[in-house]
Amino acid sequence: MSDNNTFNLVGDIGATNARLSLVPLNSSDLTSIKKLPCNDFETFQDAISFYLSSFPEAKIHSA
Repeated sequence: MSDNNTFNLVGDIGATNARLSLVPLNSSDLTSIKKLPCNDFETFQDAISFYLSSFPEAKIHSA
């Protein structure tokens, strides 16, 4: 049985923007897509932390 709050974190990281999304386990549907300007963050980890702060209940299975 899968947990409805468990996701894979996927992204497309470019020079200008990082696009991040959550994908529920056993699904290929992108959800909660956000485009973040890379210049707004000192590190990639900062961008991921900012993105995930919008989803405090989400459990990340893999990235």
